[in-house]
Parts: sequence; C-alpha cells; structure tokens
Amino acid sequence: PGNNILPRVPLLHDVIHAPAVVQVLRTLLGPDYFVHPHRHSHRSMPSRPPQTWHRDSYWGQRRLRSHSPQCLLVCFFPQDTTLDMGPTEVMAGSQYYHRNKGESHRRLCDKLFREVYQNAWNVHAHALSMRAGSVLFCHMDVWHRGGQNRSTSARHMVKFVVERITMPSYSPLLQTRSIPGEDALALTTGEWSAVHEGNWQYLTGETNPCLVASHARWAQDVGSLNASQRIDSIYSRCSQLTGHDELAWYASLFCRCGAGQDQFVGQVPWQVVRLDAAHGMLVVPRHLLLNLVKIFAKIFECDPTMDHQVCQQSMLRAMGYASCRSAECARWVVQYVRARLAVETSRRVRQAMVETLGWALSTMVKLDPNVISEVLRVFAALLTSDPEPAVRQELALAIARVWTHGGGGQALSSGCVLPALETCARYDSDRYVRGYAFLALERCETPQSLSILLPLLQSSRWCPITT
Repeated sequence: PGNNILPRVPLLHDVIHAPAVVQVLRTLLGPDYFVHPHRHSHRSMPSRPPQTWHRDSYWGQRRLRSHSPQCLLVCFFPQDTTLDMGPTEVMAGSQYYHRNKGESHRRLCDKLFREVYQNAWNVHAHALSMRAGSVLFCHMDVWHRGGQNRSTSARHMVKFVVERITMPSYSPLLQTRSIPGEDALALTTGEWSAVHEGNWQYLTGETNPCLVASHARWAQDVGSLNASQRIDSIYSRCSQLTGHDELAWYASLFCRCGAGQDQFVGQVPWQVVRLDAAHGMLVVPRHLLLNLVKIFAKIFECDPTMDHQVCQQSMLRAMGYASCRSAECARWVVQYVRARLAVETSRRVRQAMVETLGWALSTMVKLDPNVISEVLRVFAALLTSDPEPAVRQELALAIARVWTHGGGGQALSSGCVLPALETCARYDSDRYVRGYAFLALERCETPQSLSILLPLLQSSRWCPITT
C-alpha cells in the first residue's frame, strides 16, 4: 500500500505515537515535529541479495544533505529479526559524508565501501538484529542497506519519515547526553569528534569555543586529509574564527572552483569541500555571523564561479544556519534572499532560497510581523505559479514553519495565503505538495484554516478496504 500503510494497518498509529517514540522524537526534532506522508513497508523475501549501500532520497526530490538532524528515519520491526534474515545494516556516523563524486551520488557498492570509504570516513557497518516491536531511529542521511536474507522467512520493516519544523530548544535529556532507549548512542564512534560536538551544540545551545580537533592540520593541502579529518578541521577552525582574514578563509571554501582554477585539490573535488563547509556555520561565533553572510553576498554578486548550483546551495544553507542563531542576521538574510528569489531561474537554487527564508523568517517571526506578512504574500503567489514541485513543497513547509513559530495565522497575516494553500491541498499534482499544504493549514490554527482543512481531510480519506 506504500504511503497508505497507515490507514491500511491502523495499529501502526500506536507505534509512531507510542510515548517512548514520541519522547525520542521530541528530544531530537523538537515538540512540533511532522510525521511526513511518505512511508513504506519493506519486505525482504528469502534468498534476496543484499542491497547496495545508499542514502534515501527526499521522497524523490533532491535536498542538500544536513549534518544536524532535520529528518529522521523511524523503522519499526514487527517480528524478531535475526542476522540470517538480512536485517537493516547502517554505517553509524556516515551521515556526515559524501562520495567524492558529490552529494547527488547516493549509492555505493560494498567493494568500494570496504576499499575506499570505510577508512576515509572512519565508520563501520553494523547489522542490526532486532526484537519484535523494536523501533530504530536513524539520521535521514545515514548510509544503510538491507542485508542478504539467508533464512527461509520473509523479513518485514515499516519505515516512517519524521521532519523537524522548529529550531532546537533546550532539552533536559540532551543536556545529560542521554536519549531514552536501552541501546541509545551505542553505535556512536568512540570519542566525541569536532563534528559530533558541533552538532551537539546546535541541538542544545551549549557553547564550546575550542572543539576537540586541532585545526592546525588545515595548513596542509586539504587533498591530503581524509573526509573525517577534513570535516573535523572545518568545525574546529570555524569555532575559533576571529578577524576578517579568518572570515575570508571560510568564505573562500565556497568559491575555489572554476574561472581557471582546478576542480580538484588532491583527490577531493571542491564541490564536496563546499558541502562540508556549509555546516561549519553551526559553530561560528555568533558575533561574526552577520559579517560572514555579508561576505557571502559579495561572493554571490561578484564571483564568476557562483553559477555552480551546488556552491550557491551550500552558501544558502550556511546563511540558513546563521539565521537560526541570530535575529540580526536573519533580518539581513530575508532582505537579501527575498530580492534574489524573484529572478532566480535554477530550480535547486530557488528551493534552497525558500528553505533559507523559512528558517530566517521563523527566527524573526515575533519581531517583524509586517515583513513576515509581505514575504508570505510572495510565497502564496509562488505556491500556485512555480512549475517545480520541489519548490512548491518547500514553500508550503516554510509557511508551516513560520506559523508554528509565530503562534498560528491569527498573529500573522493569513488571508492571502489560505486560498493558495487550499488550491494546493485540493488540486496540486504532487502528493507531497498537498501533504505540506495540509500541514500548513493545520499550523495556521484559525477557524478559517480549519474550515478548509477538515472537509479536505474527509473527502481525501483513503479507504483501506476498497481495492
């Protein structure tokens, strides 16, 4: 039944809403998380060979990968799953790493993993034997696969996707570095590296100006560092940025490609370095964030290499991180990105712009309601006119984020947005645009939005008996 597995097997609602599951999801994704309409029931028959290692796509769309937990895979095992049944296998900690061919290459054969990437990423594969009723929580971007089924029984697993809507806030469980569940954190890699520490800071708001790894290694040719060393170096050095020269060093990571310069440094393509560099913004000292995004803006306008989509996406992701950490920075980013959105022709860059605006607007939602309302009107127009489903998905999600942060549509102008959301929820050709439109109508929390939403839900309810 694909996405209809929930109405087909109503007892699965009890799984995703079980108190222990909700506690983990609220801890990692915040209290306002969203159970995405994409879900799947996996079945592995006897003698099925192992899958290739892979990362899941974002329900058929391309999004920039994220080090911090923005989406989780929630896997439910309805039966005892033994090793001979070919259970789910994961590379713990692999969510931070890309293949050297870039972010869009999301499959990896076992031979290449063992010979090249296992050491470079400093990760190991784990086959997960699970008891009936177990639930596995994974970062959306972790590399994983289904193993070879050597048993005489079919293996079943139901996958849900759960997405962050609001920015991280204080969590007592995270402050003690504990997560409910008997095997929680059992598969993290040894010591806390700089990338682990940096993402922990993002989740908890802790500040540690000197992350674990030394950035002295960056003085070497970046091509001589393996992936885990390179990312640790970026996080460590970003946490210790000081003056203009240091900011210029960080900005330079995004624009080394093209215009007569080499596409590779050593064996590392600059496309991958850019993807890594965006996440360093999680730990840049707050007082430097505004200066840094202004440097990014100058690069956007003046650097001839900015026609590279991955470069622009990476820089927009960094601006989004900065906006989550600074209201002053968020105001500037909204003004700058909003002006560019109207003339941007690349689908992937428009998608990244809307994502960045969604986070920036959420940061300043209670400070500048007039600006918020103006941008929401722009979003409403694009919802029914942009030709790309991925952009329309991001627009509806951004509206939901803003209303969730701002206390609903009553506090923020919703009059011009609700008709566009109703049109999307009723008629859009993309099922996930419709799903995000339903979410936005729910988060609006006004009588008008509910009067649209409830009849739509009644008329669109899938019958699990009719074939």
